[in-house]
Amino acid sequence: MPIITLITDFGERDGYPGVMKGVMVQYNPNLKFIDITHSVRPFGIREAAFILKNSYPYFPKGTIHLVVVDPTVGGKRRPIIVKSRGHIFIGPDNGVFSYIYDKNSSVYEIIPKKLPVSYISSTFHGRDIFAVAAGLISQNRKIEEFAKPFNHFVSFPFPSPRRERGEIYGEIIYIDGFGNLITNIEKIEGQGYFEIEGERIPIKSSYEEVEKGRPLAILGSSGYYELSIREGKASEVLGLSIGDEVKYVKDNP
Repeated sequence: MPIITLITDFGERDGYPGVMKGVMVQYNPNLKFIDITHSVRPFGIREAAFILKNSYPYFPKGTIHLVVVDPTVGGKRRPIIVKSRGHIFIGPDNGVFSYIYDKNSSVYEIIPKKLPVSYISSTFHGRDIFAVAAGLISQNRKIEEFAKPFNHFVSFPFPSPRRERGEIYGEIIYIDGFGNLITNIEKIEGQGYFEIEGERIPIKSSYEEVEKGRPLAILGSSGYYELSIREGKASEVLGLSIGDEVKYVKDNP
């Protein structure tokens, strides 16, 4: 049973995700859909890229992943298919697949005229191009039947922290639904703490190690440190947003 996952910024109010599924089951009624999220911040390409990076490895090889966060839908950006790391990814060529590319990735540009559709909307390529391509692939159709190899795809690097003496400067790369501020700083051996506007934020191994309403840093499930508030929203209390700088300070030995 082929598995298709969906990541979009469509939200839950409108019927767009359901319509895409309706298109796909016309090609293969045995599909299994898993909605990773439809709550990506509107037009949040980097946010969607991060969610995809942290979700696709937990699905079986051969899974098809649709990512439709597409601010310039209908414009010059290309619709693409990516074969990478044993998975298939379908969506716009706007950088949303930046974190899954590697040297062995194969990228194809979808040729809309070769798809079995009579009409393609300029505002809903998720329905008229991406869902159709996913449906065809789920039938074991060859990608080359409706797409061609493509090498000049859009990709941006994952932001890297910088080191200065005993300090590491990173940034907020994602804010989850609990208001946790996920940084781009991975696990660091030894003792240290985060410093935000002169306030020390200790690194803890669980939320119960601080009192309710107090800040802490914790190594999150994505493998990066998160700034959190026990039973509160760090994004509101600390006043930080995506892209804001954070500092890790290593304790003196």
